[in-house]
Amino acid sequence: KGGLFNLYGNLTSLDNYISTSNGEYKYRNMFENTNVYDCSKLNTGIKTIKSANALSYMFYCCEYLVKVPNLPATTLAEYCYDNMFSDCRSLTTVPNLPATKVRAYCYQYMFSSCTSLTTVPSNLLPANTLVGSCYKSMFKGCTGLTTVPNLPATTLVEYCYSDMFNGCTSLVETPPGWYLPAQTTESNSCSSMFAYCSKLQKMAVSYSGTITASHWQYFLSSVSKTGTFYYSKNQTKENIQSIVPSGWTL
Repeated sequence: KGGLFNLYGNLTSLDNYISTSNGEYKYRNMFENTNVYDCSKLNTGIKTIKSANALSYMFYCCEYLVKVPNLPATTLAEYCYDNMFSDCRSLTTVPNLPATKVRAYCYQYMFSSCTSLTTVPSNLLPANTLVGSCYKSMFKGCTGLTTVPNLPATTLVEYCYSDMFNGCTSLVETPPGWYLPAQTTESNSCSSMFAYCSKLQKMAVSYSGTITASHWQYFLSSVSKTGTFYYSKNQTKENIQSIVPSGWTL
């Protein structure tokens, strides 16, 4: 089983293999399930990803991969990074993701089950405008993750953060100064976002709108039984209680 190659080691000899003429599915599954461990010098050369699925599943299940290639694209396509590094269980760092405009499903499951990943840069995800399912399950099952990136968008859309950190069992609290600044939400925007983060016991959400159950369902399901939740001064305690575990302090 695997992608287009059966490789071991680093990929310096393929520096220029990936070009800017990317088409739909062109690099999908390319190195899937191979034994590569260093792709840091692999030259993607892609500033604009023109079509869907171009890099999806590219390094899927590369269990020895430690160093990843640079991903300089600022213009994305639907599903472009879908599952790109999922199940890379030795991965400890992530590439910069400079795009400020996202597309549907573009980061879906990108680092899911990267169990050795412990930290990510606070400015990893700079986009202020979101689209449906853009970050869905992006870090799901990253059991070593102890921090989360800033999420600056104030208008949330369907499934944008759904399951994003689901199952991050080492996450105890969101970083100092971190808060979710959402002002409007849609169906399942934050559903199961932190579900099964079994040690999570502190976080902040700056949201002043009405809590709609279908937008936040299972938001903090199966987290620590006790904890502290900080909320906007423009929000009512009665309103916010619907998404906070009963044993937490508001």
